[in-house]
Amino acid sequence: MDAGPNQRRLVTALNRRLRELENVGRGRERGHAQVHDDGMHIAMDDDPIHDAPVMDDDPTSDDADIVDEDILTQPFPGELTDPSILKSFKSHVATVIWNGADEREALKCHSHSSKILSSFVERWQLETNTFYLTVEEITITLDDVATILGLPIVDKSISVLKLSERQAIALVVNTLEIDEQKVRHEMSSVGRAYLLFLLGCTLFNDKTGIRVPVVYLSLLSDLTTVSSYAWSAAALAYLYRQMGYASRSGMKQIADYMTLLEGWIYEHFRGFRPHLNMNYTRDMPHVYCWTSRRESSEETQLQAFRQELDRLGVHDVIWDPYQNCRDVHPCHLVTFYYGCLKCLEVVEPYHPDRVLRQFGRVQTILNPLLGLM
Repeated sequence: MDAGPNQRRLVTALNRRLRELENVGRGRERGHAQVHDDGMHIAMDDDPIHDAPVMDDDPTSDDADIVDEDILTQPFPGELTDPSILKSFKSHVATVIWNGADEREALKCHSHSSKILSSFVERWQLETNTFYLTVEEITITLDDVATILGLPIVDKSISVLKLSERQAIALVVNTLEIDEQKVRHEMSSVGRAYLLFLLGCTLFNDKTGIRVPVVYLSLLSDLTTVSSYAWSAAALAYLYRQMGYASRSGMKQIADYMTLLEGWIYEHFRGFRPHLNMNYTRDMPHVYCWTSRRESSEETQLQAFRQELDRLGVHDVIWDPYQNCRDVHPCHLVTFYYGCLKCLEVVEPYHPDRVLRQFGRVQTILNPLLGLM
């Protein structure tokens, strides 16, 4: 998480993001490990790890670019009257649903709760990184990530240097202590390889669920420093980016650690909760609080979830679900940081000032949107 002198550079990156979301196929990971049933494998390309992971989508889906004709310049019929904030609304999945044409099904994702997740992603806006609900804006904050996953919320930013092919191979050989000739083959499933799997196939996973960018090894070379990174900030930036992609009308999949989004929904919305985990204790991360939920295969269930969100009242939302466990899950002051979150080359705006009600505070005048400055 960067601030201060780096703010202008990050805001520039945000402006670039809002002008054009990368092509679905652009910037694919060039150096990565692949995890199969028989273990984890390294796959090296001609141009390894030159950028942050950009997710591959279903090859049959449309590109997720925002082009000039997708930018909202006038009121949208029956919806937005002010086009100055949500400028990309014309390419949002909500416009398709509103017009009643080309209805898209639930997003494909590595979760048993795809319909619940889809109904929320349909209300996500990438300019503000918030959900637009009938009751108010609401979002996933740093406090949510730290409480749900139990990850560090402050410390070093997740940032590494770009790697050439030679550097990427050397990193794998030296960090995992694997002979260069075996770099393309099976890796050990212990130690750094296990942490690499946790990072690349859970916290920052792509839509394949089996590819792990080699660049993460740079963060694992010294295992004693792993806990010194602000993993919560990185995880939130990465989730914001993937939900921004998934909110585009042509997208059919969503990547990232959906357990985080799922857990956040259960914490804040009673009507979507599964059964409690009876073995949970209040000092555990809240991700352990809920049992796995299985959805019906009926597509009508997605419509039912949409209708439930439409009926939401103020009292149906648990704005601050952690107020009774602050002794073991304190709210860090950095939660109210207004600026940019960073995970490698992923840069996302963070606007806690738009959701002060989630912290039991009175909503005040909003700060300017970082991506529109």
